[in-house]
Amino acid sequence: MPETLVRFGLEESLKDFCNSIQSATGIRVIYQQVGENRKLPTQAQITVYRIVQELVNNALKHAGAKQIIVQLTKDHIKTGITVEDNGKGFDVKGLDLRKGAGFRNIKDRVNYFKGNLDINSQPGNGTSVNIELKT
Repeated sequence: MPETLVRFGLEESLKDFCNSIQSATGIRVIYQQVGENRKLPTQAQITVYRIVQELVNNALKHAGAKQIIVQLTKDHIKTGITVEDNGKGFDVKGLDLRKGAGFRNIKDRVNYFKGNLDINSQPGNGTSVNIELKT
């Protein structure tokens, strides 16, 4: 479990992660929090943090993005994660979630919380990944 989660909680940890990525890369990383301010169970916090890490790292590694937006949304029964970038995008039809550890790990984490994963992307138009977890 990341030490920042233990010490500061999910929201502060995500904000810190986004700020550190922006400082290290010069790419603008915007963190937004919307909805209820409720504490998630520990396993859900770890899962959300790891998903955001993977999606931001994918955007940095593959998209050539100049800006990444990370949004965390919580209501009384679910938690939403959205990560959008303005990078080069890709053909979603060619994505095989069974190959490559990154998206497979994300899919497994989403399934653990009986959630949904929606990937929207087109070559030249960036990528938006929307996740809803039942937490």
